Amino acid sequence: MNNYIALGNKILEYGLKEETRIGSTRSLHNEVLSFNLDEGFPLMTTKHVGHKSIINELLWYLKGTTSIKYLKDNKVHVWDKFADANDDIGKTYSWQFRNFNGVDQVKEVIRQLNRDDRITDRRAIINLYNVSDLKEMSIPPCITFIQFNVYYVAGEKRLDASIYQRSADFCLGVPYDIAEMALLTHVIAAYTHSRPMNMAIFYSNVHVYEAHVNTLKEQLKVQPKELPHLIVDTARVRMTEPEELTADMFKVMRIPKDRQKFEYELF
Repeated sequence: MNNYIALGNKILEYGLKEETRIGSTRSLHNEVLSFNLDEGFPLMTTKHVGHKSIINELLWYLKGTTSIKYLKDNKVHVWDKFADANDDIGKTYSWQFRNFNGVDQVKEVIRQLNRDDRITDRRAIINLYNVSDLKEMSIPPCITFIQFNVYYVAGEKRLDASIYQRSADFCLGVPYDIAEMALLTHVIAAYTHSRPMNMAIFYSNVHVYEAHVNTLKEQLKVQPKELPHLIVDTARVRMTEPEELTADMFKVMRIPKDRQKFEYELF
């Protein structure tokens, strides 16, 4: 997570002062964070970020619903303030993943990446910013565009992910966004019999609210720990529809390097 720390310090030093609809920020434009998923699961280690919330929020994305009932049932409350009295949030993230003007984008991406002719397909894209549905969203998605690429190295099928984020709250949202997009990449890798490798997130506007500046300064002083590993029960995932995946199919574990192969085989 040294790249996160470096970007945080850059925002604090060079961030532009911007007034937004919900407060003053220090912002940078056109920044990128990259992660090698083969080296570990990018879960923040310099502050607490609940991995159960990350798993359940990603599973909610895959359900294709306008309701946040699943989130509330699993004690994830970040979306409560955007929902109405019936726990409906409108046609935002979850709906767009599975029903972009009638298209199931998740299954379409999996279908494209599972081509058996090994022809590189640069069209495996999930678009969450559906302009035609904006009026039916309580809040538009901050993560707007996700692209997957498969390629082969020594006969091994590998998967990379590229994410475009229009707006990113560096302190509160970004740690969760990073981990959730990494988890999504692992899920797509399971369905496409590939090995998740590289993930890059492009931030059009990444910002720190002035109210969070002092907290961030303290967090950036904390020395990062070794990243945990995500263990996926790929056999069960492949036998399950994306909307029916369950949290017990995923484990976030801190595994000593000399035991990683053994632990992976156990699952």
